[in-house]
Amino acid sequence: MNEEKREENMQSSNIENIRPILDKKDLILSLAAVLLCGCVLSGTIPAAFIGLASAALFAYTVIAVRNTGAVSQILLTAIAASVLTFLPVVGAAVLALMLGTGTLAWLFMILPKYKWAPVGLLAVAYGLGFLVTSNPVSPLLSLAFLPAAALMAWAHARDLGRTSTVLHALLGFIVAVLATLCIILWRAYGSVNYDVLMRFVNEIKDLFVTIGTEAGKILWESVESASTQSSLSAESLEKLRETFAQVFGEANLRVMADTIMGLAPAFITIPALIISYLSNVVLLRKYYNTEWRSHMTPAACSLTISPAAGLIYFVCFLLVMFVSKQSVFLMAIYNMCLILLPGLCLTGVNVILQNARRAGGWIGVASILLLVAAVCCMGFSSFYFVALWGAYATITAALHQKIMQKMKDRDEK
Repeated sequence: MNEEKREENMQSSNIENIRPILDKKDLILSLAAVLLCGCVLSGTIPAAFIGLASAALFAYTVIAVRNTGAVSQILLTAIAASVLTFLPVVGAAVLALMLGTGTLAWLFMILPKYKWAPVGLLAVAYGLGFLVTSNPVSPLLSLAFLPAAALMAWAHARDLGRTSTVLHALLGFIVAVLATLCIILWRAYGSVNYDVLMRFVNEIKDLFVTIGTEAGKILWESVESASTQSSLSAESLEKLRETFAQVFGEANLRVMADTIMGLAPAFITIPALIISYLSNVVLLRKYYNTEWRSHMTPAACSLTISPAAGLIYFVCFLLVMFVSKQSVFLMAIYNMCLILLPGLCLTGVNVILQNARRAGGWIGVASILLLVAAVCCMGFSSFYFVALWGAYATITAALHQKIMQKMKDRDEK
């Protein structure tokens, strides 16, 4: 027993000797970034100073990532969140989630003896948020990226592959969302069960219909005033009124509310998946930009999508295109199609860019211009077809590999 313990101690000491020397400046900067991300999410920073916090996070992104493409992806995602919601604080929160998850996962990996010490910074962020808001619940958002960072670090330490690592981070964000939902239900209704959840969903639908009706009335008043000044004919004005009555009618708003709530799983999963992927980008760039790049394995750096996912997307795409009858089954299919969309779309873009590099010359440039033109002309619909190309490339690559393996096995016989 003593000899076995001695051998284990020698092996552990050898591993410690192999570990790169940690830069204290980089460590302090990473710890400060985690604290800042927690403070942004906990409500510690007032809305008037959220721009300064975003600037600080932007500076950290440039310093920590040090790659033009990766920095652009991260910042464009944060900007898109602000533009779509018309709230700068949402963009800052998304940026904090991406940087906080990737940096905290990196700290978990490089601090073997004190790996849970950075969690204390999130507790500090919660305490500061409680002092500022006097609310014991909302500052808990400072812990929003803790499950994702822990699961991503766990998967990365076991070298499960980049795709699995991203999915582990996604699972962590889903856990955080479910925990937030449970807290909301508990505070609003005093219990958490299926009936309470359905009541909450119905109230959201009613609120959507109410807001839509009031927005329609306000918009119609503006249109009517503008039409009076432009001397619009009575017949055209009546047609416009009928269109407004149809679009902002209660029946149509109810259908829209049911559709939005039916697609809620996709609307939650897609942003969480994008944030998980970019958080993994931050983790890998933190490895690469320090002396830890030797610990990066090929599996941890290569993003792969299974042929099964491509086949499922292809079937779901056909069903969504040709089946028009609304049902629970079709809504589930639509959710699956949207959830698989980001990964396959990224694969499709990578395949197009790789083919453009191989072709070279005007053919390669034409391929890229065709992709840009499709996005500009078709808008969001172009993503479906780019993802379809990614699914096709994934399936054909798997079939080609299987055929080559069979030919190799036959030659060996």
